[in-house]
Amino acid sequence: MNYREAIKKINESNLIIAVGNEPFYRDQVFNKVIQTNPGHEVVRFDCSETPLKTIINTISFKDLFSTKRIFLLKNFLKLKKLTYFLERDFDDKIILDSEKIGRSKDFELLKEKGIYAECAKPKFWEEEDDFVGKAKAFTSSQGYSIDPESARYLFSQLGYNLYRLVRELQKLILYKDNPSRITISDIEAISLKSINYNVFDVIDHVLNGNKKKALELLEKIFKYEKSPGILLISLWYSHLESLLYLKTSDEQKTVNFVKMPPLTVKNKLLPQSKKITIKKIVWALNYLTEMDYNLRKSSFDLKYLIEKFVIAF
Repeated sequence: MNYREAIKKINESNLIIAVGNEPFYRDQVFNKVIQTNPGHEVVRFDCSETPLKTIINTISFKDLFSTKRIFLLKNFLKLKKLTYFLERDFDDKIILDSEKIGRSKDFELLKEKGIYAECAKPKFWEEEDDFVGKAKAFTSSQGYSIDPESARYLFSQLGYNLYRLVRELQKLILYKDNPSRITISDIEAISLKSINYNVFDVIDHVLNGNKKKALELLEKIFKYEKSPGILLISLWYSHLESLLYLKTSDEQKTVNFVKMPPLTVKNKLLPQSKKITIKKIVWALNYLTEMDYNLRKSSFDLKYLIEKFVIAF
């Protein structure tokens, strides 16, 4: 069954199998299990790194004072045998998570035994309509609305990335003025478009060691753009994600992932990726995440912190 139907039946079994190439959907299944089982201890295993024996021993062992547990087994198809999960009933919640679909007989039996959630991305030609539907549903759940034209415009800026969709809609709801309808004007003012072209230049200056020019460009952005700090956090984060992906994948996959023209990848992303280490990218992503979190919970001089970020880079 698709992940929406599976979520409705999530507590009908202690064995949940979430499989598909859309991690956002698989995370939705996991989050629903946590939400409907408050107080449960969460235990995570990556089955590509953890032996089956260790996993079995952990699931089997319980002390007298232990609470109920939720086990998330990522990449469970890396395990040599699945019979353990077929032969036992579990008191704890067991979530078997995999991007790839299994081809074995045991995999098919697991689908019949537990709650099976299909978490596949829509077909390429269906992505835009799916994105628009999710944008309308999310804004409605928050007491806002977005018309299809505005949602399609947001899709043109983000591509099919559901994590970024939720993040940008949360930002739009947080910073837009009344009324409660999100428009293209709101997206241009608060979201991604207006200073996107400056991000490459700022990062180029930083990676070339010319922080003075980077700070001068930041000064212009803060002077002429509306809500530039909010935009810079999001744009830098997505740009650094692309650099990280490029350093750990081949060029063609990166082109497909970041939804940028091949020449942009070749002439901009590739040269930048060669000037920065993975360690520095991870540091920067963590820094921006903390900055965004602090922005949401309190007010502070965002311009100062962004300048501090550039100087520390």
